[in-house]
Amino acid sequence: MPADDFSVTLAPVEDMDGGGSRTHHVILKRRYASLAQSAFSCRIHDKIAPNRDYPYEGLFCLSGSDNWKFIDTIALGLRRGEEWLTLSPEAVRAWPWKCEYVYGADGISATAAYYLFEADGGAGVMDVSLKGRKADKTTIVLEPFFDIRFMYDPSIPDRHRASIDKNKLYVSAGDHTACIRADRARFTGNGRQISWEYKLGSGSRQMQDDTPRFVPEFRVVSSFYEIEAEGPEVALHFACGDSVSAAVALIGKDYGREDESRAVEIKEALFPGDMPVDRDVLFRALGMDRFGIMVDGVRFREAGDFWFRSVWFRDEFEGLLSNYRAIRATGGTAGMKAALLKAFDLQDDCGRVPNRLVPGGEGRKADYNSADATLLAFVLAGRLVRDTDDGDLGRSAAGAFRKYLKGIQQSDLAENGPPRIRPNGLISVPSWHSWTDGMRAVDGRSLPIRVDEAWERALIERNATEDLCLQKFFLPEICAQWMRALEAGWLFARYDRDFVMADECKKYYNRALGCYKALFLNPDRGCINNLVTTDDFALGRQTDKTPGSPGIVAAAMLGRDVFSLRELEDIVAFAKSRLMRSWRGMPFGIIVKDSPRGRYLGDPEYHEAVVWPRDTPYLVRLLRLTGDTATAEALLASNLRHQMEEGFVFYNQELFSCDHDLVPVKNPVQWWSQWVDPYLER
Repeated sequence: MPADDFSVTLAPVEDMDGGGSRTHHVILKRRYASLAQSAFSCRIHDKIAPNRDYPYEGLFCLSGSDNWKFIDTIALGLRRGEEWLTLSPEAVRAWPWKCEYVYGADGISATAAYYLFEADGGAGVMDVSLKGRKADKTTIVLEPFFDIRFMYDPSIPDRHRASIDKNKLYVSAGDHTACIRADRARFTGNGRQISWEYKLGSGSRQMQDDTPRFVPEFRVVSSFYEIEAEGPEVALHFACGDSVSAAVALIGKDYGREDESRAVEIKEALFPGDMPVDRDVLFRALGMDRFGIMVDGVRFREAGDFWFRSVWFRDEFEGLLSNYRAIRATGGTAGMKAALLKAFDLQDDCGRVPNRLVPGGEGRKADYNSADATLLAFVLAGRLVRDTDDGDLGRSAAGAFRKYLKGIQQSDLAENGPPRIRPNGLISVPSWHSWTDGMRAVDGRSLPIRVDEAWERALIERNATEDLCLQKFFLPEICAQWMRALEAGWLFARYDRDFVMADECKKYYNRALGCYKALFLNPDRGCINNLVTTDDFALGRQTDKTPGSPGIVAAAMLGRDVFSLRELEDIVAFAKSRLMRSWRGMPFGIIVKDSPRGRYLGDPEYHEAVVWPRDTPYLVRLLRLTGDTATAEALLASNLRHQMEEGFVFYNQELFSCDHDLVPVKNPVQWWSQWVDPYLER
């Protein structure tokens, strides 16, 4: 495959259908930094720059485990003498690792190319080159705008300090520093501040004139100097870090550029020999490969970019499972093993691995308010041990599982406590300790979306809302993960000859197998119930029969081990008729919950009738299991089209609002939406 096939050409225009989130953007991702901006360019006084629609666009760099913004944009201008030329956008060319913006002005073609180095920090270069009439008699003027802050913080422009030392510009806010270097250039003091409107904000919306519109956010960005160089070219190097010395250590080094060779390696691993190359699937895999941040020397895939550039363990393991085949083919299993061992090292006293590592503040904080992160870790470890017969991982996983099993066997009722094993062999958990952990306001209280609102009002009347955070809920997807984790625990026990643990795993599995279907399957409707409460729930034993994607996930995980083929066919038929939603006339995914709240505005609708691509691999598996390959292929095709035709090219959205058509909302670059294996398993 020639190098050109690793790029796409984008129109430098805005697409305001749906409010602007369909506009093409590009993002360059590295272990320690990311650079994101729109394919559409806008004017900044006498210059032009790629637009930023989110306050999380621009250059971000990890400071420890925290994501910091440093540079908002670098505006480009051309001047002949005292006359400014008017630049017009002509095209954008994007690779997964670099991007080029082409502008035209008075017989000149100007190309601004952006590239981030694979460095131990945030470092990159903006190369500007001119071609055409009087290119060598044209002055290139660059104006970098800074907004140095922790990702969640407001802009504080007055904290910024700028200085020049030889050919380097330093801009600091506290200790955090950005450094700019441009050889053969001169710095002129024409600083200014601009209040910038990021029209997509953080991906939430509000109603205006009966129309959902994105809630914009504003930040103040600051420039301090213009950087002038005579044409036809100039290279502007930039670096950032948590100190001046850290930024200086990174600036201007030649780190090499191995991206194309890595892309060829991935292509040959996924499409060997004469196998036809599906370019869009390859782009998906190249995007997948660029996720990853380092924690104590171990690579974890961040939950997403922007505000999700941190480690969420459920997202990590969910994404590793849906990319297992692709990752193993392109990088082996060592990285997955390292992530699992690190997760096991972080178990709490009850054996839970963290839900996430919390960004911000001093030191590393972990929260453990999830049941699925631990279960998915064991499911992944089981698959890895089964495929590789890795005794070291098997023994480590056995120790981790033994600690977890003991912890949940001894678990008492406690607020946000660990799962409890019930006499039926299943585990009960707090209502929101799955991935559907969103909250909404009910009579002035923030309560879980997962639970029926009428139940929550009844609990408020009884002053018993604490039950929502106690282990009084059977969730179908959590219990399905538990059963698969028990199978893994049984396997792990062989590696350190723990026959007691093996027998316990068999006992709980057989009990769960005997009751799962009776508890969760609604045979009259052909769907799986949303949840069932335990007998000690304040309202007594209750069953919420609301269908949604958690039931589809559970059915796909358990398959023929629990359900008959006819039952699975009924579940698929119900999903297609009630849960499936379309994108541009093509089946695209399923809603989380069969509710009337399909228009996403903010957190109250986060896990309502909206579509999350993270569920689609399970739906595809279930469709294939029941022989409906046509619908499965249509889902795969529509998700690829979204990836390439709207939003951040090569990447995939967190969720979609069910307006007149599916509208991408919230985070535009999400790890567990970047699944590749369903395309390789055709």
